[in-house]
Amino acid sequence: MPTRIDPVYGSVETRLQPTGINAVKLAVTANASGVASFSVGLAGLFSRLTIKPASGDNQPSDSFDLTITDEHGAEIYKSTTLSHDAATIAYPSATNPQLVYGPCTFAFANMGAGKKCEVICYFQP
Repeated sequence: MPTRIDPVYGSVETRLQPTGINAVKLAVTANASGVASFSVGLAGLFSRLTIKPASGDNQPSDSFDLTITDEHGAEIYKSTTLSHDAATIAYPSATNPQLVYGPCTFAFANMGAGKKCEVICYFQP
């Protein structure tokens, strides 16, 4: 099950879906520099994620970035960085789902100081 390594920038919640697909929910809050980075232990076939920017005063900048890498620094997704409009919910889909086992690093940039978003990762154990 996912393990929180850096508790400063958010929280982690795990859910088992009826379909047998796990969902890991990450609540993210950027630091004063507008960045957040933490690792979560994942095991399985990482296939999709949902990104939901917060609204109102907590809404991140119009084009914040998320880079996801495995424990060896390899990118989980084929694209190098996923950019997201702050007013929309993004549903990026892996062009080539990745088998992961171990800590995955989620690095957020350009969010804005104290801004928030929610990320849900879907993977098959």
